[in-house]
Amino acid sequence: MTSKRNGLVIGAIRVENEDGALLMSLQGQTLRLKVEGVRVMGRSTQGVRLVRLPANDKLIGMQKLEAPKEVSKEVSKEDSKESAKETLKEALKETPKKKLEEEEK
Repeated sequence: MTSKRNGLVIGAIRVENEDGALLMSLQGQTLRLKVEGVRVMGRSTQGVRLVRLPANDKLIGMQKLEAPKEVSKEVSKEDSKESAKETLKEALKETPKKKLEEEEK
């Protein structure tokens, strides 16, 4: 629901506490904020004010800014050794001596 005091709803997005949001106004003002800094309100309230705009400006858009996903890959010492051995084998295949022999043929 909206009221004359708060104006029209321009959108709603589902966010996690780690995410951010980007708000855009008609006059070009942008606001980037962390979701964790926004108070959680109950259903009977009229929401939380995120930005106070001048009378001649309106909020026209918003975008969710997803938090980066942590990617962790544990590499054992054995995996590292095997990877290093494979890299060395590939490098040795491309040695100048080998290339010279191939060119002579």
